Amino acid sequence: MSHADILYAFAMARLRDSALAEEAVQETLLAALTAQQSRHTDFRGESAVRTWLTGILKHKVIDLFRRQAQARTAGDLQETLEQAQFDANGHWRLKPGEWPTPEAAVEQREMGRALSRCIGALPNPAASVFSFTELDGIPQQEICNKLGISPTNYRVILYRARLALRRCMEQHGFGLNGEP
Repeated sequence: MSHADILYAFAMARLRDSALAEEAVQETLLAALTAQQSRHTDFRGESAVRTWLTGILKHKVIDLFRRQAQARTAGDLQETLEQAQFDANGHWRLKPGEWPTPEAAVEQREMGRALSRCIGALPNPAASVFSFTELDGIPQQEICNKLGISPTNYRVILYRARLALRRCMEQHGFGLNGEP
């Protein structure tokens, strides 16, 4: 199997949209080619080329999610959710769980919006460290290598990001117990 096939499968598993998966793979291959041509690359031959390309692709997928989140309106989000939950015949892909009360649903949406705003307000590298760690599950060492920071600096940045997010969430009306 070629690198492109593996990368496409990886992107499809996360994006679930063939056009977006193709875009992410193309951006990944272009970034790798550009890095190789300019000889300005993080690839030092310490890992397999496929591992290096997959690392690039992870970041391209994250970038796509960020761009989608910024461009999406509430109506677009609802339509996307409906497409993800129903098959072509209109049947549930997975049986839905227990429905929240309308009040709980509103609170959950408000909390999600507040969290998105708060993460967006974090300065870099705090926003990147927090997002890569908590949202993407990228290992600490990989983040440190990518951002060029020490493990100690990483922990300080993550601690400060969490504190800033806590303060911001409290300012938006969400205290320690998560209730507005």
